[in-house]
Amino acid sequence: MEFPGGYFNQHHASLNRLGLLERLHSNVTKLDILGFIATAFTTSSFLPQVWQTWKTRDVSGISLPTYLIITVGLALWLAYGILKADLPLIIANAVMVVLTGAITLMKILFERRA
Repeated sequence: MEFPGGYFNQHHASLNRLGLLERLHSNVTKLDILGFIATAFTTSSFLPQVWQTWKTRDVSGISLPTYLIITVGLALWLAYGILKADLPLIIANAVMVVLTGAITLMKILFERRA
């Protein structure tokens, strides 16, 4: 598939080198389905914390070092998933990096305003 401007073509080539395109175009296995189900549960586990923190602006019970460590760890798992071309790992960790990163950012911002 060709896109104008070259930007998407470069990323398409990068994904192809990592084997992600073949993985995305191949049949999803039963093991992948298990991975997607696990992804749904683990990823959604952070949603209540994000919502509660955003709604109340109360960050007193959140440990900044804990969320910094978990966010970095998840980012490393994301890199690992990309290198292995493991779609469930990529999706789970990409979403969780965003969610834990949001909690970390709210902890920093809301604590400064208090």
